[in-house]
Amino acid sequence: MEILNNYLVWAAAAVLLVGRQFVPAPLRPASLLGLPLVMGFFGVQAVVKAPPETALAVLVFSADAAAAAVLGLARGATMRIWRAADGTWMRRATPVTLGLWAVSVAVRIALGLAGRGQVPLDTITFFLAITFAAQNLATWLRMGGVRMLAAERVR
Repeated sequence: MEILNNYLVWAAAAVLLVGRQFVPAPLRPASLLGLPLVMGFFGVQAVVKAPPETALAVLVFSADAAAAAVLGLARGATMRIWRAADGTWMRRATPVTLGLWAVSVAVRIALGLAGRGQVPLDTITFFLAITFAAQNLATWLRMGGVRMLAAERVR
């Protein structure tokens, strides 16, 4: 039962975080780094605890990581990004972003089925960290990246 609760907690958190993307929100460097770092912390722990052991597991794990990165970059490219009147960078997801989230879930499920359970479900946080990091990287680059970071230091 504890395992089910853990999965439900992560699923609920993922739904909440995806849903929040559809509400206009300010973007700051710390907000772009925080979520991937937290999920990455838990994800690396899960991978270390149950690393892929067979050739099929390594293949599925690698394909899943690559898909998470590519789809994260694609979602970041679909976000609406603008500057508010006060100069704050803002973001909001689009219907295309939602479609790409659906594709992300479908790919994850397909790879899980193809891998016949070789990659433990516990590692979902690892792949969420990759996909959110890639999405946030695309967003950051669209905002001007390094120039934005320099402007934040001046404030």
